[in-house]
Amino acid sequence: MKLIQQQAHFWELYQDQKNYYLGFAIDTGDAMHCWHLQLTQQQILDYQQQGRAALEQLAKQLSQQVYQANFTQLKAQQVDTATQDKMQAAFKQWHQTTSSS
Repeated sequence: MKLIQQQAHFWELYQDQKNYYLGFAIDTGDAMHCWHLQLTQQQILDYQQQGRAALEQLAKQLSQQVYQANFTQLKAQQVDTATQDKMQAAFKQWHQTTSSS
């Protein structure tokens, strides 16, 4: 797994073979909400066609859902703990690489 795109302090996009994952965080003022999601085939296709703009649109959509306390989509796409661990390890590796540059 590797980190391939990111918007600092908001989201990170990871890729593991053919799968894509989004690490997403939003501060609502009273709590920090962090999610680790597997992208759907449609979301992957949108990213492949539109690039970063598709991710920014998805992040806006997810943010609105969090502010509305609508966690249905987020829970449906949430990954298991093992995948979360791989995402966090990839972030640490990316951070070490960029910090030493």
